[in-house]
Amino acid sequence: MIPPKTVIMILTLAGVVLLRGLRRYFVLFWMAALPGVILHELSHWTTALFTNG
Repeated sequence: MIPPKTVIMILTLAGVVLLRGLRRYFVLFWMAALPGVILHELSHWTTALFTNG
């Protein structure tokens, strides 16, 4: 069985390679990056909600 740390590293590298490859195709890049942007911003909102700030 592959250790979870290795799986996370492989998925991260695959994501970076995907986004670098899509840079010249702006719409595809935007569609690939959008879920991460939404989750990132949601984490800010969640932190603010739980810290009253």
